[in-house]
Amino acid sequence: MPVMFFCRKVAEAVLFVMEAMVGGYVECRWLFAVPLYHFLSNTVKVFTRTPEIGSASHRQDQWWGIADIVTIVERFKVLQKENM
Repeated sequence: MPVMFFCRKVAEAVLFVMEAMVGGYVECRWLFAVPLYHFLSNTVKVFTRTPEIGSASHRQDQWWGIADIVTIVERFKVLQKENM
């Protein structure tokens, strides 16, 4: 149990850093932290098969793996449009 608690706390810290980077920068460097967040938050389990998702669901956030970080992604999209 202590390991899961530690992973959850580190995942929260990674999420905080991702949010801070999107708020201050227009660059996409925060995307490098997404796989680490997925792993630490137990969103993705190593060496397990992903469930098949229908072809029409590519528009859903779960398909992209951003269901937990939708607000960060949306804020990043807004910043990108403002700086074009």
